[in-house]
Amino acid sequence: MDLRLALKNRIALATQKDVIHGMFIENSLTLLAVQRGTEFAERTRERILARKKLVSFFRYPVVDLLKIIDTAVEGVPDCGATLEEYGANSVRIFFDSPVGKTMLMLASSNPHRMLFSAPAGFKASASFGERTYQKETETSGIMVTRGDLLGPSWQAGVFREALKAACNIDVKLQTTDVDEAALNYTTHVSW
Repeated sequence: MDLRLALKNRIALATQKDVIHGMFIENSLTLLAVQRGTEFAERTRERILARKKLVSFFRYPVVDLLKIIDTAVEGVPDCGATLEEYGANSVRIFFDSPVGKTMLMLASSNPHRMLFSAPAGFKASASFGERTYQKETETSGIMVTRGDLLGPSWQAGVFREALKAACNIDVKLQTTDVDEAALNYTTHVSW
């Protein structure tokens, strides 16, 4: 779904105004340590973040996160699956936060309610990207995404993990209308 070239393009397009909560950067470094070892993750942290200390709810340039996940996909045969794993992992930490706990409570096991609230959750966590959700049937809907620097594979992981945690369902995802940098795309969600 997502290619490393598209990720590289998103890294090049990210500006210092495109920011995300530090918890997602820290959480990605933790997953990188699990996947590649603590020393590798520490070297990556030093190379990308220097000595910057991260605070969970402070915002930092998303380009730092993108460079970390670019390091994670280096040499991996399926870039999309790895990016999806990082997206799923980001939901786990988000749902531990006060905003995430509120979203879980508001979803009340209703997939459409969770998906309708997703754009607000993204907006609370990052300064970039616009998302709109539209219900199609009782068991399907469409999320239209514009200007998303994290890309469709990351978001696929987010959707799968969020709907599993909130509604205990497994979803089917189909991404269409993807542009060259995978900034703009449409995700068809069904269960």
